[in-house]
Amino acid sequence: MAWVSCRNLDEIKSAVGIDVGLEKFLATSDGQAVKIPQFYRKSQQQLARQQRQLARMEKGSKNYQRQSNKVARLHLHVARQRKEFHYQVAHRLCDQYDLIAFENLNIKGLARTRLAKSILDAAWGSFLNILQAVVVKRGKWAIGDDPRGTSIECSGCGGRVEKTLKELASQREAPHLTLRFSVG
Repeated sequence: MAWVSCRNLDEIKSAVGIDVGLEKFLATSDGQAVKIPQFYRKSQQQLARQQRQLARMEKGSKNYQRQSNKVARLHLHVARQRKEFHYQVAHRLCDQYDLIAFENLNIKGLARTRLAKSILDAAWGSFLNILQAVVVKRGKWAIGDDPRGTSIECSGCGGRVEKTLKELASQREAPHLTLRFSVG
């Protein structure tokens, strides 16, 4: 459970929870989704070609330095594209919501799986850091929550929602509210 301590709770007019992923960059609790751009995957072929050319050259030569700069510029281009995308998404979220909640994922642990390249290409950690900086700068709020059990706990009453991974959505009715949960 995450708690918000702020100057005035009346200032929060709209709140959203976000979930980062690999099929979609992020999904919001109100149904919006942001497509994942995969900047590294798109430039991977060009980068591999430039790195092969670099590997054929003699270290220390003028051509080696020139080619090394080309490879470095490609990496820098990908990094800058990703960073700009993260800032755009963070600002868009801050325009729409006063409070943004997210899961504190163990990204280092997730990056040790077979999905490492895709996870690192999405750069969730970088995005969440940028999001927190933008939120603070604009005078809004962001909270991180422990990811354990977030998919099976009702956000309204705290009750457990039992479901299998094959289910795309389940519905739980609490005495005072009706919530819709989506898996994945």
